[in-house]
Amino acid sequence: MKSILFVDEDAVSREGVQKLLKRFGFHVETVGCIDDAYQRAENTSFSLIMVELSLGKDHGTTLVRQLRALGIASPIVIYTDHDTEMYQTSALDSGADDYILKTTPISLLIARIHAHLRREDRREGRKSSTQRRISIGRFVVDRDARVLEVDDKVLKLTEKETKIFDLLAQNPNRVFPVPEILEKVWGRDFRKSDDALHAVVKRFRKKLEQECGVKGLIENYHGRGFKLADEPVAQKI
Repeated sequence: MKSILFVDEDAVSREGVQKLLKRFGFHVETVGCIDDAYQRAENTSFSLIMVELSLGKDHGTTLVRQLRALGIASPIVIYTDHDTEMYQTSALDSGADDYILKTTPISLLIARIHAHLRREDRREGRKSSTQRRISIGRFVVDRDARVLEVDDKVLKLTEKETKIFDLLAQNPNRVFPVPEILEKVWGRDFRKSDDALHAVVKRFRKKLEQECGVKGLIENYHGRGFKLADEPVAQKI
């Protein structure tokens, strides 16, 4: 599991970001000041560090410089509300790898975090887990975290819902027969049946409509099977 250290003096912000990132399968630790952040980073190896620009009387770029001087090579991202070119330039010059505004849509925030983690994996010679997320048009599913991102909304999925969307997304133009879906999603589970599949799809559609305002993502071709309603090209990210 990838670990993230989030540094922000605002307790509400720390709690919110921690809950959000945990939903995407990250282990997240938070601290509220430079001294605590330095101590945690010195004693614990983190996959990525996120830093608010305003840290009381201190400045986030001060912490970035301290961490780089300590020899920490992990990606460091400034995560803040301050949207000015001067701040962005200062942050990047201090050694930060990215500058992300807190108004950034969740899907883009998570995508950029994964991009930095993949880059770090390549730098360290590790095999990158590039197959955990798949994008279809407006929709991004995270297999490990079992969440579906739709624009700026995040929908928690069950294991079956995740597997069904993943399967259909592999070939959006194809109608997948019910027996094939049952075999690949339920496997040897004795509870698999046509009714079980239709029940899961019905609940999935209802969640999408109620929580994300999306209707008709999965189409039922009676007597044939299921497919995604749109026809974008599947793209692994």
